[in-house]
Amino acid sequence: MTDDGAAGWAGKNTVKGNRSFGSANRSTIIHGDNNIIYPPPDSNDDDDEGAAEEEPGSASHSFPWKWIAGAVAAIIILCNIIPDAPQPKSSFPAENGTRPAGSNDGAVLAAALGGLQSCAKAVVLQPQNCPQQVKEWGAGDANTVTWRIHGVPGDGAVIHYNGEEGRFHVLGTAIMTASYETASGPDLKLRVIEFWARVEWVAGKAKLAELKNYDETPRPAMEKRNPQVPDELALSLVKAAFERCVRTRKSQLPPECPDTYSGAGSSKVSWKLNGDPSINAKPRFEPSTGLIHVDGNYSVTASYSQLFLGATSKPASGRYDAILSVDDGKPQVLRINTA
Repeated sequence: MTDDGAAGWAGKNTVKGNRSFGSANRSTIIHGDNNIIYPPPDSNDDDDEGAAEEEPGSASHSFPWKWIAGAVAAIIILCNIIPDAPQPKSSFPAENGTRPAGSNDGAVLAAALGGLQSCAKAVVLQPQNCPQQVKEWGAGDANTVTWRIHGVPGDGAVIHYNGEEGRFHVLGTAIMTASYETASGPDLKLRVIEFWARVEWVAGKAKLAELKNYDETPRPAMEKRNPQVPDELALSLVKAAFERCVRTRKSQLPPECPDTYSGAGSSKVSWKLNGDPSINAKPRFEPSTGLIHVDGNYSVTASYSQLFLGATSKPASGRYDAILSVDDGKPQVLRINTA
C-alpha cells in the first residue's frame, strides 16, 4: 500500500539514474527510481544547531566592546597629541639688564630689611604698605598691638635686578609675631611673611620704593641656614615653656601655649603638668622658614572649685607642635600649637 501524497511529492523531485537530490542534513533523499531514503538522525545535530544559534549572539555581544576599545585608543592618541598646559610663570622678575655702577646686594638687602623693621613698629594688625597682617574674627577691636621679627629675615633672600624697570627686586622670608589684647583677652599670632621689596639705586644709594607680601606662585626657591641647635637644648626649652604655661591661674592657658580651656569660668585654676612633655619629642629643622619644630605629646590637669560641686579636676592631653626660632644667636620658644 502506497502513500499517494508521498509518492506525488517524490515524483516531482525524482532524479533519474544513480544521482541524489536533497541536503545531507536530515533531508529526504530520492535515489534512483523513486526510492525514498530517510537517513538516520545524526547524534551531533543538536550540538550543531546550538552552535549555529550561538554565533549571532556572540557577535552581537562583542560589537560594543569593539566600540569601547576604539574609543579608548582614540582618547590615548588625543592625549599624546594635545600639548601639556604651560606651567605658571613666576611674577618675580629674572635678572636682566646691566646693574647700576657701584650697586651691591648688601646695600639693596639692607634697604629692604630697613622697611621691614619699620613695619614691625606698627600698632595695628593690618598696617598699610607692609607685608604682614592678622585677620581674625574678633580682632577688630585689638589694642596694645606689638609686632616682633624673629630669626634672620635676610637669610636666603633672592635679589634680582630688573633692567626693564630699572629697579632691584628682593624676595625673602621673615617670621613675625603679633601680640595684642581683645575683649576676649590676650592673644598671640605667628606669621610666616614672604616679603617682596622693590629697591631703587639713586645717587649711589639704595632706596626702598615698595614693600608688600608676595602671595603668588610659583616663587624662587629660598632656604635658610640651619642654626644647628642641639636636640637636647631644644627639648629643654620646650619643657621650660610648658612649665611657664602652667603657672597661670586663669581658666585658659596663655596664648603662646596649647589651646586648652579648663571650663572653670572665672574661678582661679591650679594647673599641673602630668609628666615631662619633652619625653619622646622630636625636633626638626624647617629650611624654608628657618624655624625649629618640636613634635610631642602633653598632658595637664586643671583643678578648681565650682559652686555647689566643690573641688573639681579636669585633665586635658594631646599632641603639640612647639615652634622655636634663633634670635640674635639665642634659641627661644615662640609658641606651642595644639597639633
